[in-house]
Amino acid sequence: MKTMITLLFSALCVATVSAQTDEKDNAMLNNGINFLDIPYVAHTLEVTDGEEELIINCDEVDCTTFVEYTLAMALSPTEDGQVAEGDFATNLQKIRYRDGKINGYPSRLHYIAAVSYTHLRAHETGRNLVCRLLLEKKKK
Repeated sequence: MKTMITLLFSALCVATVSAQTDEKDNAMLNNGINFLDIPYVAHTLEVTDGEEELIINCDEVDCTTFVEYTLAMALSPTEDGQVAEGDFATNLQKIRYRDGKINGYPSRLHYIAAVSYTHLRAHETGRNLVCRLLLEKKKK
């Protein structure tokens, strides 16, 4: 499973290739690097049988939570190099749920279900190679 995190990290690197060298401009990449030693665990959001709630578990990530956490951190203000937990949670909720509102399981954005294989292949370029590699691996 570490291969999946490495592959996702590679996608993150590809997405930031044109970024400037300023640390602030590379927030996604810098945050992603911090997850390199975090274990990959599938279905990290499927931990409750009850009402839908905002799950935050940065001790293990799956494909979706890796990207969500990295983006939420990049969008959150930092103080002394630390992300404010309240801002992080607010940004994560805005990213993960339709209109930022938790209204049961259906309100959670299910990115993969919303994007068709054909659509991704239609936009395949050298920069989007990682998307193709992920899809090819999924087909096997």
